[in-house]
Amino acid sequence: MNQLCKLAEKENILKLNDLNGNGVIKYYNYITKVLLIDLNTVEDEWELIKKYNKLRNQLVHSPVNTIDNKNSNLITIFKSIANLNYKERENSFTFEIADKQLLLDFKKAINSFLHEVFYERIKH
Repeated sequence: MNQLCKLAEKENILKLNDLNGNGVIKYYNYITKVLLIDLNTVEDEWELIKKYNKLRNQLVHSPVNTIDNKNSNLITIFKSIANLNYKERENSFTFEIADKQLLLDFKKAINSFLHEVFYERIKH
C-alpha cells in the first residue's frame, strides 16, 4: 500500500503526508479519497486487516502480551480474531497466537485486498 501511494503521489497534487492517520489507515484513506479507488468489494478484508494491524502494533510496540483491562476496545477487537487465544483476569487480558492459521488468514485477507487495490488502479 505504501509503495502504491508513493508512486501515485508523483501524479497527484495531494501527498500522503497531507492526510491524517498512520500506517495502513493513512494508505487506505489516500487510496480511496485521492486515487478514488472503490474498495467496497473488499470491505470484509479491510475490517480484518484493521484488526490484524491492532494485533501487530501491540506485538511490536509492547514488550509483553498483556493488556490492561481498561483498554476494552482493544480487548474486544482481540476477542474477535480467530486463532488468538486469550485469558481474562481481574486486571489484565493476556493473549497469544494459538495457531499458524491466524497468520494464513491474515495473508489471505491482505492478498485479496491488495489484488483488488491494484486491479482497480490498473482500470483507472
